[in-house]
Amino acid sequence: VPARGRPRWLEGRCVSYGESMPYWPLRDLLRSWLVVLADEPELRVRVALRRQVDELFADGAGDIYPYLGALMGLTLELDVEARLAELSPEALQYRTFEVVRALASRLTADGPVAIVIEDLHWADATSLQLLQRLAADTDTEALLLVLTTRPERDHGAWRLKEEVGRELQHRVRELALDALPGDAGAELLHALVGADTLPPDTERRILEPAEGNPFFLEEIVRSLADAGALAHDEGGGWRFDHEVPVEIPPTVEKVILARIDRLDASAHEALMAASVLGRQFGLPLLEAVADREPDELRAALTELQRLDLLREGRRWPEPEFRFKHALIQDAAYRTLVREQRNRLHRKAAEWLGRQYAGREDEVAGLLAHHWLGAEDEDRAATYLSRAGDRARQEYALDEAIAHYRDLLPILERRGERREIALVLFKLALALHMTLRFAEANRTYQRAFDSWEPPSPSEEANATLRIASSFLPNDPDPRSAIAWPNIQLCMHLFDRLVEAWPERTIVPSLAERWEIADDGLRYVFHLRPGLLWSDGEPLTAHDVEFGIKRVLNPDAPGSSVAVYFVLEHGQDFYLRRTDDADAIGVRALDERTVEFRLAAPAPYFMSVMNRPDGGPQPRHAIEAAEGGWTDDQVVSGAFRAVSSDVGSLMLERRRGDQPRTGNVARVEILRTQGDASLEAYGRGELDMVAVRYTPRLADLMPADAPDASMGPAAWSGYLSFDHA
Repeated sequence: VPARGRPRWLEGRCVSYGESMPYWPLRDLLRSWLVVLADEPELRVRVALRRQVDELFADGAGDIYPYLGALMGLTLELDVEARLAELSPEALQYRTFEVVRALASRLTADGPVAIVIEDLHWADATSLQLLQRLAADTDTEALLLVLTTRPERDHGAWRLKEEVGRELQHRVRELALDALPGDAGAELLHALVGADTLPPDTERRILEPAEGNPFFLEEIVRSLADAGALAHDEGGGWRFDHEVPVEIPPTVEKVILARIDRLDASAHEALMAASVLGRQFGLPLLEAVADREPDELRAALTELQRLDLLREGRRWPEPEFRFKHALIQDAAYRTLVREQRNRLHRKAAEWLGRQYAGREDEVAGLLAHHWLGAEDEDRAATYLSRAGDRARQEYALDEAIAHYRDLLPILERRGERREIALVLFKLALALHMTLRFAEANRTYQRAFDSWEPPSPSEEANATLRIASSFLPNDPDPRSAIAWPNIQLCMHLFDRLVEAWPERTIVPSLAERWEIADDGLRYVFHLRPGLLWSDGEPLTAHDVEFGIKRVLNPDAPGSSVAVYFVLEHGQDFYLRRTDDADAIGVRALDERTVEFRLAAPAPYFMSVMNRPDGGPQPRHAIEAAEGGWTDDQVVSGAFRAVSSDVGSLMLERRRGDQPRTGNVARVEILRTQGDASLEAYGRGELDMVAVRYTPRLADLMPADAPDASMGPAAWSGYLSFDHA
């Protein structure tokens, strides 16, 4: 740790397969800060992180630690994990960005900080967004960003360079490593070997294909030395051996391949094994992959460093190495035969699986990369799916999209229609959330072609008994605002779409939908033959009625502001217009409903899963004149059969459409924590949902695998001080 006032240098490196792994260079940078390795035991990393955060932020550490831990992919404490679970992916990403900026700011309070990210052309999109935020902080903090990248104009790193250069022109200094001009190539060659060492013809044959590329010149000199054409004389300078045949490869890649071919067997095998691990790798992983004894492997690494093919990244706490240049790694990797490549990738995947047993999601993207390289499609599919889901939950949407797109060809080759449809729905939702509406729409259409609704259960006869400290008491979708009431309404009323685990949205009442390229128009097509519980047809007009009922200024819904996204929705609620037909929801026919938005909304598909965003029974509501929930007409799987101050009973609707699940009856009882836990212990309850108290903590066994805790956060009232 540098003394106060001295500069701090933190490094993070991107890897060639890292574009689909969120925060990869930032994770590397945080490990640099904590002085821990990628394969360090998780407990040690967590303790190091907690200690550093406590030291820097004192009482505010609790607001920093969870987000840095999640960014690093650590398994956090239960209470910390529960706090993060309550956040939407967007909120989690926003808060993570703010916490990283807060960390950088706090470190600069002790002295200047340089953050170095190498090979930015391999960076994931989320890391690029975060770096753009950090770049803005260089205006106010003692912070230096050093970013190295290839000039690849189609990559986000190039866009980052242009945007930061435009917005922070007074702060940016760009060092373009162009080809050496004029005679500079000859000057560099003379500096490397001496002015009169090479014959003029040999010098010309080197300089012409080099075209001013310094790396080419360096590798040619090393290649000549490897071949024996260049050797050191007694004075330490170079001398040229005219007896040794000299071949000048036309490209830098061929120069590198020539050098690799001259390696002895041990060094050659070590270099090949290292090439599957990326440009940077730790010694333990290489030892697991290479078929060499530790002493022999270390000798090979020493030889590769002597030849300047590899360089030592750091020695403590464990050795870490990197290829001198990405082209060396690429060239070595391409020489691997298929069987050899598969074997090395498999060894790497198996080692990572052992190191991260029980917490594989932390490195799911890396495991997917190696299982793909091993051509093990079963395991690759598993980890691509897990990596995509985790990335989407972290709001690393571009990375999620990449994982899902890599997964689809595997599923298509295996003909798994159901899995194909689910992955397409996930992919479409990720595209939708990034405002890529045209791509999302095309993906949804592909998903509908493969989608097969789940097979209905043969028999539903189970009773689900739940104890709760809050009993649902409002079955009207318009007014339900407390979460238990919203959950109740979701059991009573089907929506156009339905949310599945991992925030996947699939068809429900709607069998398909289309989205306009600008994201301002959605058209949902309802399934044929839909009925309300009283036998009346359920139509698109009920969808239009339900949303306009929420926006009614005389009796608005509790979540009315959600629907201000609809064209003229806010104007109608605020009585700027009394034309209900102007609101952006309209039944085009009995089975088709259209939504028109005031602005693109990446969250709109989730709005369609809200109970107040689905159909409401107009015929029953208007006939009952306010008491319609007493003998409620519903569309969902359940209906309420009894309710009092101490209990609520739901029953599965008879004669309803075939559905999944085996629950026929739900009994929700209002109880206190002590009594409910005792009943749970006796097997009289299936679930207990109660508020946390110290007494509850005493009653819960320490090793309860079926218990989870989360915050009961809510805003009772929010006002703005306009003084």
